[in-house]
Amino acid sequence: MKLSIVNSLCALLYFSGHTLARSVPRIGIDCQGYGSACTKEYRPICGSDDVTYENECLFCAAKRENGWGILVGHRGACTEWGGMEEELKYWSSD
Repeated sequence: MKLSIVNSLCALLYFSGHTLARSVPRIGIDCQGYGSACTKEYRPICGSDDVTYENECLFCAAKRENGWGILVGHRGACTEWGGMEEELKYWSSD
């Protein structure tokens, strides 16, 4: 009985956190400023395709290749928790 309560609480916490992280408004990136050559700077972007791009330029290159169908999920690497911990690191590193 106790184990099922613990499992239920863990599942509730997991799915509520995952849903909250995914409900953050999407961030737009202006890709017109990026050409075909990108720097190696690591400022990760999680795309709506759940792929982590190393920086905005590489995100824009993938977006061009994909027919502009990828959106920004959030800043930071994609994780199973929605990347909020990476987003906090991203914004506090400036």
